[in-house]
Amino acid sequence: MGLLIVVWSDLISERTRRALEAKRSQGIITGRPPGNIGKSKLDSKVSELMDLLRDRASFESDGPGNWHIHCYARASL
Repeated sequence: MGLLIVVWSDLISERTRRALEAKRSQGIITGRPPGNIGKSKLDSKVSELMDLLRDRASFESDGPGNWHIHCYARASL
């Protein structure tokens, strides 16, 4: 069953890649348009994120959508 899923996924990827290549060869621009498309999920958290960055927080991910924030207090000089 696992092999079938892998083969099916590869077929879908190949079909998508070929379709995008065909559109590009016709001069059609593919992909997301540049610029601000709308609201972000993080718009409501901008001030909190700026505070974290100011306090030298570091961000790391252990996979798509799994972000961890590490805060290190600013050293006093």
